[in-house]
Amino acid sequence: MPSLRDLDLSWCICLQPRMMPNLHRLHRLLLRGCEQVDDSVCTALCEGPEPQLQELDMAYTRLSDVGLRTLAVRCPVLRTLGLAQNKDNLWTTGNWTEAGLCEFTRLRPDVRLVAIC
Repeated sequence: MPSLRDLDLSWCICLQPRMMPNLHRLHRLLLRGCEQVDDSVCTALCEGPEPQLQELDMAYTRLSDVGLRTLAVRCPVLRTLGLAQNKDNLWTTGNWTEAGLCEFTRLRPDVRLVAIC
């Protein structure tokens, strides 16, 4: 589906990163609660000649500092990133650290971070 621009897969517990090829054309991708999703999705989103992703929700996924850096460096049109708060949360909230988040905001001060509680 080359014309697909907006995809909401929130809370899809069966979703595997390998099931998501050709994501670089998407403008908006919601993966909130997809506990199997990890940094490899960030790499897939940034592949291709011109990644188009503007909004990404990675709250309650396995995102780490590596994925944050990949998004910061290789996803030039990203404008909004959703993340879950790590503290006092019962759900998987990722493996990113405050240092990784600080590096992301240093590299991409133009991206609006949305904290999902």
